Amino acid sequence: MIEVLGTIPIGAYTIYLNATLTLDVIYPMLLHRDTAVNTGDSNDDGWNESDEDAERQDNMSSTRHPHAPGRVYSAISKTNSLRKASILHAFGEVNQKLDDLEGFAAEIRVYCDGAEVRLMLTETTSQSLLEHTESLQQESPQVKMRKSIVTLFLDRFSLTDHEIEALTSRDVPVGARFFLAMDKTARLHAYSFISGEGGPTKAGMDIMSTTSSYLEHGYSKIHRWRWVQRTTSNTMLESILRLSQRPRLLSEALTVLSRSKQNALLNLFLNALTRGGTSSFPRSIELHARDPIRYIGDMLPWVHQAIAAECEFFESLFGISGRMNWMVGEVRVAGIEEEWVRNLLDTGARKLRVPLKARLMVISKCVVEQF
Repeated sequence: MIEVLGTIPIGAYTIYLNATLTLDVIYPMLLHRDTAVNTGDSNDDGWNESDEDAERQDNMSSTRHPHAPGRVYSAISKTNSLRKASILHAFGEVNQKLDDLEGFAAEIRVYCDGAEVRLMLTETTSQSLLEHTESLQQESPQVKMRKSIVTLFLDRFSLTDHEIEALTSRDVPVGARFFLAMDKTARLHAYSFISGEGGPTKAGMDIMSTTSSYLEHGYSKIHRWRWVQRTTSNTMLESILRLSQRPRLLSEALTVLSRSKQNALLNLFLNALTRGGTSSFPRSIELHARDPIRYIGDMLPWVHQAIAAECEFFESLFGISGRMNWMVGEVRVAGIEEEWVRNLLDTGARKLRVPLKARLMVISKCVVEQF
């Protein structure tokens, strides 16, 4: 009852109290007055002056308001009924609010039940995540150790971007940086042959495949290198040494080199015959063509000197300087490098034979005609 009254509006509750107090106070007074009047009428024997005065006053009051008690009670009852109706209306509104509140409470209960189910699912999932996290934390030291091992392995058995660029990029020339990258690639390729207990490992096969590809790129880059040079250099010597492991590429590179030397030697010979040296010194050999002995004496020493210079160039190229100076009667055992030098000299001097032979034939014909 206290909880219900607590929800009643204050104005309705005040009306209800006023109406109750009015009925409780006025209605007993009216009843008492009617009883007193009836008693006075039936008690005629005890008439006295005071009773007469009271009767006179009652008659006067009844003469003035013959239906006063009934009208008062009717007004009070009507007022009480109106107030009760307003109270009932207020209670109806309260009841409607309570019904709405009960509906809201039911909806809240449904939401709470759904939240409880989701909370239970979240708790289950969180428990599994916590267990997984704990297992990962326990595995963390092992993972760190494996990571350090893998990092060390990659640092030792893989090429850096700088080294890969040196092997494959055309912007990086053949030089010290290129040869260092090739040395490391060859070393890694040799390490890749190390096998495990059950045979070659997958990592070893991958390293072998990768390093083989980069080595081929390096050899191709050496093969495409500009071989047209008049003097030997450390780069050329190192390139010949590297290509010796690829005979086909070495043969092609030496062929290009021999052709360039052949053309250069022919141009030098023709310039010596027709133009002479720089600033016309020495003079051109053909200025003395009228003198056959001097003409031939100038051409043959020039050819001998040029072939000797070419022989020295190729010997230094293969690193066999001084090995082809045999003594008289010594057994000559030529190696692969000596064979390469002989073939390159033959190819380089081949074009000199045409202009030299033509001039020698002309001189011999002239000499024969004179005699």
